Amino acid sequence: MKYQLLTIGLLLSANVLASEEVPSAINSNVVGVNLGFGTQDLEVQGLEIDDGSDNWALDIYYRRMLSNNWGIEVGHHSGTAGIARAFASVLDDLSDVDYKGIKLAGYGRFNAAENSYFYGKLGANFHNVDFTYGKTEYDESGVGAFVAAGWEYTFKSGIALNLEIQHLPMDELKVTTFNYGMSYHF
Repeated sequence: MKYQLLTIGLLLSANVLASEEVPSAINSNVVGVNLGFGTQDLEVQGLEIDDGSDNWALDIYYRRMLSNNWGIEVGHHSGTAGIARAFASVLDDLSDVDYKGIKLAGYGRFNAAENSYFYGKLGANFHNVDFTYGKTEYDESGVGAFVAAGWEYTFKSGIALNLEIQHLPMDELKVTTFNYGMSYHF
């Protein structure tokens, strides 16, 4: 009786393990870059700064896929104020608004169609925000959230194109960008 129960248990567990998604050795690593344009909102207590402006962004990343639909991503993101801030800096004392940081995020995706995926990312960003107000330069560091959602199409060659919306709420600066990206799956 024990051997029958053990055999049934092994067969059931083998069936459960077989139904789990197994990481693909071919597509378990991803490197990519996103370029984006969006908005930034700088609010600094004590300086009476409340500035909304445009933003250019760059995001470079490496992702390790743990299964076909789940992964962990680490990367570098940076951005700078755009043309609207350049014009506004002539009229006020705020200029040179930049940020950079490291992100660590979980990644999840689901199939939309063949080779096409909707995905989401959620994690933390360890950032540094620099800006000049008057003649004083400010340098603020902290930890904030990293949130992104998008769509990706992967070609059989391993190259993928994506569209993504990314939100980085930092202590002083809140950035939302619309990104176009390219990655390579290997």
